Amino acid sequence: MTTPGETKQNEIEEQSEPPQRRFRSIYSASEGRFLYTWQRVRQTLLFPLAVGLDRLKIRPDMLSWSSVILGVGFFLLARRRFDVAFWLLVGSVLLDTLDGVLARYRRADSNSGAFTDMFCDEAVVALTVGGLVWRGTIHPVLGVIFVYIYTLIVTLLLIQQLLSISSQWIIRPSRMLLYGFVGIYFFFGQNWLNWLLIVYLLALPMLGISYWRIRKSL
Repeated sequence: MTTPGETKQNEIEEQSEPPQRRFRSIYSASEGRFLYTWQRVRQTLLFPLAVGLDRLKIRPDMLSWSSVILGVGFFLLARRRFDVAFWLLVGSVLLDTLDGVLARYRRADSNSGAFTDMFCDEAVVALTVGGLVWRGTIHPVLGVIFVYIYTLIVTLLLIQQLLSISSQWIIRPSRMLLYGFVGIYFFFGQNWLNWLLIVYLLALPMLGISYWRIRKSL
């Protein structure tokens, strides 16, 4: 049995506890309408793989970091052995997909896991573009600008999630579309990657919108 003084003290302690911050997804509100549906489809299709990985005691963060290792392999081999580098990139994308599927299967998705996944995604994007620039497939200036825009948009989206600020109409340049264009180049010899990155320059105004919303809320 608690006394009135103890009850009051408990209430004060509860009020003094900082609220838990959640950023389990960096999808913007606009992206989420499509991507959450695709996430459920992946969860269904890759369920057997998630079961197998769980039985092997493989953790989602292990898959995330393994995708970065394969991304490093792509970067190092893209110039001289693109035939090998491409399949390393395919493996990296597959591992990146499986880490989220496995986390949801194990009900182990967490803020720390989401942050690790985000960091590894950014690393693989930068390594992929760097390898293609080194190979001469992407213009260096376009490559640097794209990596800058993509990284900054993701960072600002993360801040908006932490501050509970609306992310409506903030859409990132699609890294999966980038990987798809790499596949077109590999299988058909059509290099449309520079044109894709030029289109991605249209995302520049979103940086201003995101900055303005964060600045206004502070």
